[in-house]
Amino acid sequence: MPKREIKIERVYEHIKMLIKNGAYLPGEHVDIDALKDQLGVSIQPVRTALYMLAREGFIEAFPNEGFRSARITEPDLEDLYTVHVYHVDLSIKLIASSGLVIAQAPALLPTTGGAADIDLVAATEHLFSSIALASGNTSLKHYVANEIDRLHAVRKLKGQLLPDWSSEYDEMASAWLRADYQDFRRLLNEYRQVRKNIASRLVRLLHQRT
Repeated sequence: MPKREIKIERVYEHIKMLIKNGAYLPGEHVDIDALKDQLGVSIQPVRTALYMLAREGFIEAFPNEGFRSARITEPDLEDLYTVHVYHVDLSIKLIASSGLVIAQAPALLPTTGGAADIDLVAATEHLFSSIALASGNTSLKHYVANEIDRLHAVRKLKGQLLPDWSSEYDEMASAWLRADYQDFRRLLNEYRQVRKNIASRLVRLLHQRT
């Protein structure tokens, strides 16, 4: 890979990590000069990386105004969860219809044993990415990976609102590891409904500077 592309990729990953970790409030202005100085690069790779992130839904670009982190409303969050669940569900349907027994695909998911003793954000993301990977569908892998990244900041806040998150995760991970796809799809639908019910509170938390 040419040095220029390596530099852009490094800048892209750095800015995306900032967004995922909640460095910017929804709709907050992204200071290109500050990023340039922070990364020790020129403006051009920062601009290129921001346009890449805009195409992926992390950033909004405004002519003559610069860049802002993506705004998010309650309907926006509900829509994102709906699409995310749809893609995970479609992955499950493809796996089930293939008739394959995928002993290696789950890749030893962690379980909590009913206690919050693991990183539930990372575990949930690993679960869904494992399912998309096992589907064998390149587009689904791309969509699910993008949605996982865009929901990362939200997932970091959910623990404040979902006391039973560890039990919910354990049930879903268990269904996946048993290859009980019907039960997993039922649990996935419940997962979506729970998020819909708390979407307004999650959006309020996203707009608070911690």
